[in-house]
Amino acid sequence: MRYSDLENKEIARLIPRIKSKNSKKSYKMIWMNSPSFSRLLGYLLSEGRLSTTSNQIWFTNGDEELVSDYSKIIKEVFDLTPTINEYKPNCWDVIIYSEPLKKILQKLGMSSRTENKSISNIILKHSSNIEISNLLNGLYCGDGYISATSP
Repeated sequence: MRYSDLENKEIARLIPRIKSKNSKKSYKMIWMNSPSFSRLLGYLLSEGRLSTTSNQIWFTNGDEELVSDYSKIIKEVFDLTPTINEYKPNCWDVIIYSEPLKKILQKLGMSSRTENKSISNIILKHSSNIEISNLLNGLYCGDGYISATSP
């Protein structure tokens, strides 16, 4: 499409949904960052993981308000309804099944292991201050800790 002299916004308009090779299900494609998507990335960086053996994207948290916000963002941004399981009192697993979304998240820095997670430069370079603050909000709400006495 680059060779057709189309602008980025026109290309995005022409490809509103994506799908994997082996599935009939399609997914809403995100072409622009937003405060909601940035907060989602923060949540996933803090409490998320990508399965190495399936198309699952996991988010685990003990705060019902965060689980609800994460689920709402998934529905809003990707038009997906996640599976929510309370696997012990006050602790929920929120699972999304999507190989295309998993691949996009990998490109943006997500991983199956905590030590391999990062924030892609593409996110940092193309985010507004509001989007960066939402990413940090998701990160700290999910797993963060701030102390005036810690170095």
